[in-house]
Amino acid sequence: MTYARLGCVCAAMFTLVLPASSGELDYTMPTEFYDGMNAKLINEGYREVRVLDPQEGVLSAFDAQGSEVKINVDPARGQIISTSYVHPTDG
Repeated sequence: MTYARLGCVCAAMFTLVLPASSGELDYTMPTEFYDGMNAKLINEGYREVRVLDPQEGVLSAFDAQGSEVKINVDPARGQIISTSYVHPTDG
């Protein structure tokens, strides 16, 4: 294998790996409602709260045991509607 081809292969591999390793999750809250919901969930023992779909009220967080949980909220009423484990074996 020539050095030029090896360089291209390495660059392609680096390009494929770079987004996964350098991409950081966005934990910013899109509205004041979600700021409050984030505080509420943290007080209930959740961590790393992320808003997945603000229009539908879908969040993701980790519970005190480290399990990832999908959380559905009602933005109009400011209430948690339901929670479910992302990995069924965690429940």
